[in-house]
This record gives sequence, structure tokens and C-alpha cells, in this order.
Amino acid sequence: MSITSTKTHLAEHADTIRRLGKQTVENIIEIGRRLTLCKKEISHGDWSGWLKQEFNWSEQQARWFMHVFELAESKSNKLLNLNLPVSSLYLLAAPSTPEVARSEIIERAKNGAPVSVDEVKGS
Repeated sequence: MSITSTKTHLAEHADTIRRLGKQTVENIIEIGRRLTLCKKEISHGDWSGWLKQEFNWSEQQARWFMHVFELAESKSNKLLNLNLPVSSLYLLAAPSTPEVARSEIIERAKNGAPVSVDEVKGS
């Protein structure tokens, strides 16, 4: 394989990986949306049991999805266009993350700056 065709082939893979990453974020947001709806329908006290029965998840696992959904809603789904690791989304969406730090990280990612999980953890 020539250098040019290898570069083209790798660029195609990179484009596909980016597209799949965006789909992953879309799915996380949609899971959070649906969990939020389900929680409203489940009787008080039954939420944890339902999560365990249906998905073998803890309430914390469900909250991660739900927080990402809430953040996406508040940011008008701008999360879909950010080049951030998925675990960074959970950290950014956590209620304990200061809004100033959250906005700074999102703005940096929106401007194309690479942002690592460690940087998000440190914000």
C-alpha cells in the first residue's frame, strides 16, 4: 500500500471513528432522557430496584446518564459537537462541577483545543 493510500485509508477510519463517537454521545443523552422520564413514572422507593432489575445498574450509574442529558439540554445539545472523551462528559455533567469550570472546558473543546480527562478532573 502506498503512503498516499495509507493516509487516505487512515483518514477514512478517523472520520468513521469521529462519527461513531458522536453517535455514542447521542446515545448517552438519549439514555439519560429516557431514564429521566422513567424515574418520573416509577413510585417513590422503587427506582433503585427497577434499575437493578432492568439493567443491573446502581442509582449512581443512572445519574451519570441523567446528568449528561440535563447538561445537553441546558447547553442546547452543543455537547454533540465537542471532541471530548465520554468519561469527560460524566465529569462535566456532575452537579459538583463548578459552572465556571464546566463552561471553560466546553468553550475550549468547542474551539478545537484538545481536552484530556485529567484536565476535566482538575477543573
